[in-house]
Amino acid sequence: MPRMKPNEQVSLALNGDFRGVMIRYKKELLTTPDISSLRKRTMIKRIIRGLYLTINVQDKSLVHKKS
Repeated sequence: MPRMKPNEQVSLALNGDFRGVMIRYKKELLTTPDISSLRKRTMIKRIIRGLYLTINVQDKSLVHKKS
């Protein structure tokens, strides 16, 4: 797993547009009365993935420690 651990460069590359995405999602949720459940699920997955990667990088929770 050490080769696959997240780092700041990967996090920034994948989440560089996260703030813009969140703004678009908020606008869409407030202005679109009948968003499909598939679209909502897609939004939620994107938010979770983005935050999960960011948190793992910040707290180094996926850093491989040798015993």
